[in-house]
Amino acid sequence: MDHYSRSRSRESSRGNTYERYNNYSSRIHSSSSERKHEDADHHSSWNEGHSRTQNDIDDVNDEAALYFTDCILYPPQEGIDRPYGERAKKKPIGCKTIYVGGFPDPLRHSLHRVESILHEVFTTNGGKIDSIRSNNRGFCHIRFEKTESVEMALSVHGYSMLIKQDRGTPFKFRLTVDYSESHGDWEEYEARQVIAKKLHLDSCPISSVPGYNVREADKVQQNLKSDEKFEESVVILRYWLNSGAMERQKSDTFYNLLQVTHAQVKRLDDEKTMLKSEFDEIKNRFKKRTGELEKMFDHLVKLYEDAKKQKCWDRFTRAQRKSIDGWLNTAKENLPAPKPWFGMKRQSTEMDIVDQEKQDSKNAVVAGFSHVKRIKTENKDQQTDVNETEQYKEFKISNLEENLQHMRQQVWELVSKMQMKDTTIQTYQEEIEALKQAEDKKDATKMKKQKEKVIEEKDVKLACMVANFLRIHPNGAAEKMIFEYLCECDINITMEKVCTLLKRFPTLFIKHSKSKDDDTNVYWTVFSLNEVE
Repeated sequence: MDHYSRSRSRESSRGNTYERYNNYSSRIHSSSSERKHEDADHHSSWNEGHSRTQNDIDDVNDEAALYFTDCILYPPQEGIDRPYGERAKKKPIGCKTIYVGGFPDPLRHSLHRVESILHEVFTTNGGKIDSIRSNNRGFCHIRFEKTESVEMALSVHGYSMLIKQDRGTPFKFRLTVDYSESHGDWEEYEARQVIAKKLHLDSCPISSVPGYNVREADKVQQNLKSDEKFEESVVILRYWLNSGAMERQKSDTFYNLLQVTHAQVKRLDDEKTMLKSEFDEIKNRFKKRTGELEKMFDHLVKLYEDAKKQKCWDRFTRAQRKSIDGWLNTAKENLPAPKPWFGMKRQSTEMDIVDQEKQDSKNAVVAGFSHVKRIKTENKDQQTDVNETEQYKEFKISNLEENLQHMRQQVWELVSKMQMKDTTIQTYQEEIEALKQAEDKKDATKMKKQKEKVIEEKDVKLACMVANFLRIHPNGAAEKMIFEYLCECDINITMEKVCTLLKRFPTLFIKHSKSKDDDTNVYWTVFSLNEVE
């Protein structure tokens, strides 16, 4: 007790985090000696594994490593790390809490970062986490929302963790994961058992049932429509009904809840019908494929039996014969079992033989007669078995022929369909080529029109400039004067183009000459409004 008191005095100076852990440890364990024993076991396992971590972690297979945001987990090496079963303690009833230890000293003062790293690791390798209780002694306790998450979390026991650092060398250590006793887990397990016993359930999905009120009733009504919360909502509704929460004033509310469950019944019935149809379809496919495989095995058995005939068997070597015998036995093992009615008569005959042997001990004469009769009966039964076997073989052969004919028909249908598809594809290709050609022609025509439009716009601009020049010269101007004027305006044009432009707009430019046959003394004027009138 003195050592424990001294340790408690040292722990009180380490902050509120360690005080929370002390409260938790005193709530879980009935005596401090048990807690110290558990801590000693976990710290001894850390010291035992940490001595090998620094040398072995670099030899771990990187392909099996688990990568996270701030750390990497390497699996334990075969032949070096002890299996988990040697370290694990007995799982407590209703356990949802695990012990995680093995942190080096520098990390014991970075509790917030350790909690964030562990939350990411065990959410991935366990499930949703309810709470994380950490301290500065190199270990913590993680409580999950579901008990199934504990087994998944224990799978990373013995893994080597490498925590990244912005500056300095990364931290390398080996994780120790084990079950941990928790008073809260035990109380929750007991509460579930009480509810399950009252409702006659094998297991209860919830640990506590809220009291009835309008808000909780609305919440249950919404959860009844969800597959995830359906079971919990049904348990709560059953508990209310069995505990007398339903009164006359609340009958409408409970009726609405039951009506919602009836809608779920319809949906589940439809889903069940759909699953049954899918199962029947899979079963039919299985039967069909099994029949095909049995036929193939039967063909293989006949093939190997033909190979074992004398004229072929003598040509094989001893090793080849041994291989063929093995193949034949393997094919026979996969053949279907013989029909049960093939041996029914034989079995009844053997029973008759046993009875007849009892009578032989009493009367030798009757025994001799029965012996003869038995031989005749056996011969008759054997002949019947042979006939039935032949009929069965003929039946299988006819089935094979029918299946072969059916397969041929399917092949011809597939070939015809492929030919039709090829024809359709060729037609589509021709149509695409025609469309491409039409599109090319359309683009060429469009380009030509655009070019003509540009040329026309240029001619109109030149015509406007010539018209302005002729307006200044009301008595007219020669073609040479017009050409010189356009050249002075920095327009790249020839004399021939000027003549062509003047002749292109006869309604705008008027040609004059001193004589009809004289083309040298020609001058041009622009139209006037008087001439239009």
